[in-house]
Amino acid sequence: MEEHIIADRTLIKTARIVSAVFTPFSIPFVAFLILFLFSYLNIMPLAYKLIVLGVVYCFTILMPTLTIFIFRKINGFSPEELVERKRRYIPFILTITSYVFCLLMMHRLNIPWYMTGIILSALVVMIICVIVNLKWKLSEHMAGAGAVIGGLVAFSALFSYN
Repeated sequence: MEEHIIADRTLIKTARIVSAVFTPFSIPFVAFLILFLFSYLNIMPLAYKLIVLGVVYCFTILMPTLTIFIFRKINGFSPEELVERKRRYIPFILTITSYVFCLLMMHRLNIPWYMTGIILSALVVMIICVIVNLKWKLSEHMAGAGAVIGGLVAFSALFSYN
């Protein structure tokens, strides 16, 4: 019986670590990182790749995390209280706003369309999540996983890579 409890705790701890590392916020950043490492884009200058990764990190991970943290502190919400559907709309709007600014910054930096498409598709997925969450509770992790799979299929077709 004790082995079963230890296995359950290990499984839960592992799930929490994987969930923390692969949050929906990190998906665009990881997509750019993979694109720069495993496609022909790896021949681009390191400075360019770092600038793009910096912009993506700031607007898709840092800003949403920071603004949601400030929102929680101002309203006195714990992370568990944001599970309630009504309290999730403001964090969604804060995240969507940050992604819109990322898209604008990338457009201003003349980043190619297939790269800005990653941010645009993540933005569309978030808007769909907000709309669906009006009626049903949708997992952003599953929506993010679906977006990753869709992105892999799209980039494999774009780059003729299996």
